[in-house]
Amino acid sequence: MISMNMIAKKLKLSRCTISNILNENTKYKYKKETIDLVKKTAENMGYISNKVAQSLKTGRSGTIAFILPDIGHPFFIEIAKIITQLSFSLGYSLIICASE
Repeated sequence: MISMNMIAKKLKLSRCTISNILNENTKYKYKKETIDLVKKTAENMGYISNKVAQSLKTGRSGTIAFILPDIGHPFFIEIAKIITQLSFSLGYSLIICASE
């Protein structure tokens, strides 16, 4: 598994810089060339962000659970569609369950 440290060593940049760029942290400003290089290198090396590690670090999973009282009722199906569209547009994962 490719880590941010491996990308940092390859590019001779700090791990912090790699993290800021890959996590799109806007607090720090980097040249467009540096951003493009980091993202391209990460992609070429096969880097995949570890969502579990990010969740543990931030205390946020990025997941919303939605429990429907009646999964077959048209009203609740429409609500589920709206919540699905909204949550995905905001970058959240969604788990839908029936309480029945």
